[in-house]
Formats: sequence, structure tokens, C-alpha cells
Amino acid sequence: MSRLENIKLTLWNPHTKQCLGRTGDSWLKLIGFYIVFYSCLAAIWSLYFFLFRLTISDKYPKYQLDDSLIGSNPGVGLRPRNPRERVESALISYRSGSNGDYAHWVEALASYLNESDPISANNQSEILRDCSKVGAKSEMKQDGEFSDAICPFDNSSIPPECTLAQNFSFPLGKPCLLLKLNRIYGWKPEPFVERPDSFPKGIQFTPGNLFITCEGQHDADKEHLGPLSYHPPNGIETKYYPFLNQPGYQSPYVMVHFKEPKLNTLIYVECKAWAKNIEQDRSNKKGLTTFELFIEREEESSSKGETESNKNS
Repeated sequence: MSRLENIKLTLWNPHTKQCLGRTGDSWLKLIGFYIVFYSCLAAIWSLYFFLFRLTISDKYPKYQLDDSLIGSNPGVGLRPRNPRERVESALISYRSGSNGDYAHWVEALASYLNESDPISANNQSEILRDCSKVGAKSEMKQDGEFSDAICPFDNSSIPPECTLAQNFSFPLGKPCLLLKLNRIYGWKPEPFVERPDSFPKGIQFTPGNLFITCEGQHDADKEHLGPLSYHPPNGIETKYYPFLNQPGYQSPYVMVHFKEPKLNTLIYVECKAWAKNIEQDRSNKKGLTTFELFIEREEESSSKGETESNKNS
């Protein structure tokens, strides 16, 4: 018997009425078994998924603060971020001047401010106009859930030089950078009542507020960094906390204006958050963030190009 005939008999044997070595009854039993088997698996999976969903909520995490993986010590976030292809880099580098290459930094910062603005964003939260009452938005409803009301961040103290209209002063080589605390559900700062001994000198201290300050990591960096101004100057009020996953919630922030950084110099910067319940740990990036700042002067960049062209000629 040829190989082709063997294959035909394997597919269908007219003498034994078998297909692939099984009769019709055998195939029906096999198919029925797997239908029941996978139906039971799907039912068990659905039951466990349903039970799992009963233990979690879309509004709040099951494990919070010290019981969660991220803990109760927030990190400090910096905006604007690097481009996606350099997302792991902590270097803010650009050329100043009218022909500078600062477009990404300006656009990224403007985009963040626009997306985080609860007034312009499409959200279902009640926006509190009177936020003078501390903790007003964390009051609990009668059904036991927290209110979705949010307190929009008061940015009236942000000066014109730190706005999009002035490109956040990037063209001048005096950039404004945004710093905020990373969100932790239910966390609320415990501000200092008295000025901490390690609090940077020369910075206004207001009891009862949260602060974020920046300085050079080393002595040379502190000298090259130059004077800084903070907006709001009195720190962040605690009325904006806690974060309870309210739709449209805006993280309060501090806009830091680097007024006279030394150009053409790599500056290592460290920014810290200040509150009683914030631990500052450089090795684990707790309560602080570090980055590098390098601003190239436009004149020197153009003169370098002229020098290279003269050499080539």
C-alpha cells in the first residue's frame, strides 16, 4: 500500500467508519468532555474573579500608607520630564537664546499644567471655591465614602516669568521648574511648627506649611546654582491634602525660578520636601529628587560654529 493510501485511510477509513482513528461516538465523547472541562475552568475562574473584585475598590487601594508597597513616604516629582527616548536621564540640558533648543521643555511643562488643571479638565468633581477650611475636601459623606470635592491649587502667586507667556524663562537661561510630591492615597503632611535646624538658610519659613527647597549637591554646585525664588513663597498649604483619588485632582506644586545659574556648567541639584512625616533619604530617593542642569549660552555656541567653519576654510 502506498504512502498516499495510508494517509487517506488515516483521515477516513470506510471499512471501520473511523476518522483519524476514532469513530463518531468517540469524537462526540471527546468533544463533550473538553466542553465540560473548559466550562468548569471558566466558571471557577469567573467565581474567583468575582470574589477578588469584592475585595478591592476602583476608588481606593486595598493596602494604604505603611501597609502598601510604596509606603507613606512620598518622593518628589520634577516637571518637565525628559523626552521619551531619554526618560531615564535626569539631565535638563538646552541652549538658551532666541535660537535655543528649549522647545521640548516648554511644551512638556505647559502640557502638564494644562492636563492637571481641574478647571479646564473634564471631570465630575465638585470644585470648592472656598478652600479656607483645612481638610474640607476630605469630609466623609453619609454613605461612608469620601467626598469627591477638590480644592484647585491657587497659582495666583506664580509670577509672569514662570508662565507659558514667557516660555517659563527658558530662553533667558533662567528656567522655572515645577516640583511636587508624588501622590500617595490618604497621605497628609504633618508640617513643621518651628524651623528645622537643617532647613536651608535664606528661605522664608512659614509654620504649618509644606516646603520644597532646592540647592546644589556640592559646594561648587551651590555656588554655580545662583539665587532661587519659590512660588508660592510661603510653601504649600495642607488644605490640598489628602489625595483621595478625586477625579480632576490637581497636585499642589512649587515653581522654582533659577534666576542666575552659571551657564556652560553642569550643575548637580537636589530638591527636598520638608514635613515631620517625610524622611529624606538620598540613596532611596525618599522625600527628595536629584537632577542635573546644563544651560548653554547661545553666543558661545554660535562662536564655536564660526571657529569650526574658519578652521575648515
